Amino acid sequence: MTARAQLADRFGAGSPNVALLVTARQGTVDDPRVAAAGRELTRELAAWPGVGDTWSYWSRGNPATLRATDARQALVLAWVPGEADHVRRDILPRLAPRFTRADDLITVQAGGGCGRWLDGSAHSGTGR
Repeated sequence: MTARAQLADRFGAGSPNVALLVTARQGTVDDPRVAAAGRELTRELAAWPGVGDTWSYWSRGNPATLRATDARQALVLAWVPGEADHVRRDILPRLAPRFTRADDLITVQAGGGCGRWLDGSAHSGTGR
């Protein structure tokens, strides 16, 4: 059994295969309102059916590895159990339109572990 399979079986955790790229429209991802939106987005993704684990820049103590060097962007990451084809075919097409959004505070783009960013706006109007 691989380490990834053991993580999944024992702890419900694995390598991220879903990513949300959050961009602050003004200021940085450390601004209090943007940080609050990032934490809420992390909770929202964690509650999505089929998501096994979720973490973000805001939920892990603000590590630099999850934030752009100019501090305008940060990541929310998730692990969805199953094969990559399952995630790409069954999860991302439903998840991307729900989480891709833009408002006066932030923009959010959904992507997958394959490194491809998805354009959920084409499916969702405003993304909400």
